[in-house]
This record gives sequence, C-alpha cells and structure tokens, in this order.
Amino acid sequence: MNIEAARLLPPLSTTPRLAVIVEPDQDIWHTYKRFLIPRRYIVHQAVNGQQALAIAKSDPPDVIVTELHLNGVDGFTLCELIRRQPTLSKVPIIVVTSDTRPHSIDLARSAGADVVLAKPCALADLFECMEQVISASRAHSDPTRGMCGGCARLAG
Repeated sequence: MNIEAARLLPPLSTTPRLAVIVEPDQDIWHTYKRFLIPRRYIVHQAVNGQQALAIAKSDPPDVIVTELHLNGVDGFTLCELIRRQPTLSKVPIIVVTSDTRPHSIDLARSAGADVVLAKPCALADLFECMEQVISASRAHSDPTRGMCGGCARLAG
C-alpha cells in the first residue's frame, strides 16, 4: 500500500464518518487508520466479528470493512449477523481479503457483503469504494452499482 501517494488525495467527507475496521493484522489496521483519520473518519478497530458486532451495536457505523478469515466469529458470519440486526442491516459492508477463491467470494456476497475487494488494495481505491457505498446507502440505492476504485473487485 503506497501511503505517500494516497496522502495526496483530499478529504472527501465534510462530516466525520464512522468506520469499523475488522482486521487482525495490526500493521494493516494501523495503515488504514493513519490513512482514514485525515479524511475525517472515526475509526474503530475490531480483530474479530464478535468485537465488530458489539462496536456496531453500540455506535452504528457508516461502513464496515472486514477481512473474511478471523479468529472466533469470522467475516462471513459477521456479514450475516449484521444483516439480521434491524438497526444495522443497511450498513454497507466491504470485504477486503486475500481469499479470492470463487467459492469464498460467493459465500461473502450471499452472507451480505456489498463489495468484495482483493488484497492488496490501494488505500485510495479502498477510500473511494467506502465513499461510494456510504453515498449509495444514504441515497437508499444499491451500493454495489458502479465500480469501486481500482482494486481488483471480485465478482461472485
């Protein structure tokens, strides 16, 4: 992830947005955090789906970004649990994963992921995708319409 090139992007959000980032790799999580905070994101960390669900229930986020393979409650189950919560069911979920097997992509989509992106994903592309799905969610449109950034967007 080229954080230097990504720093050149202006902040698009005029009001702070809340993101729950579910990423067990501390280096990746800190990279996301350092990139998103100057772009007016409040970033909460979770290392598994159980933590993410608890955070989301207490303070519903604008977007959830998750890896699929987590200890305990994994990303697949997290997507299902989020979609079953009346107060969270419309929150956009972006999966960023190195698991690009068609079966895993299909499972993520059927569990409720709006977008599945392949790791490594450029920070600017992830940010663009986050902005797009949040805007679509607020406009009550399909967040999966339109291409999100230059990451390898994975079709199921």
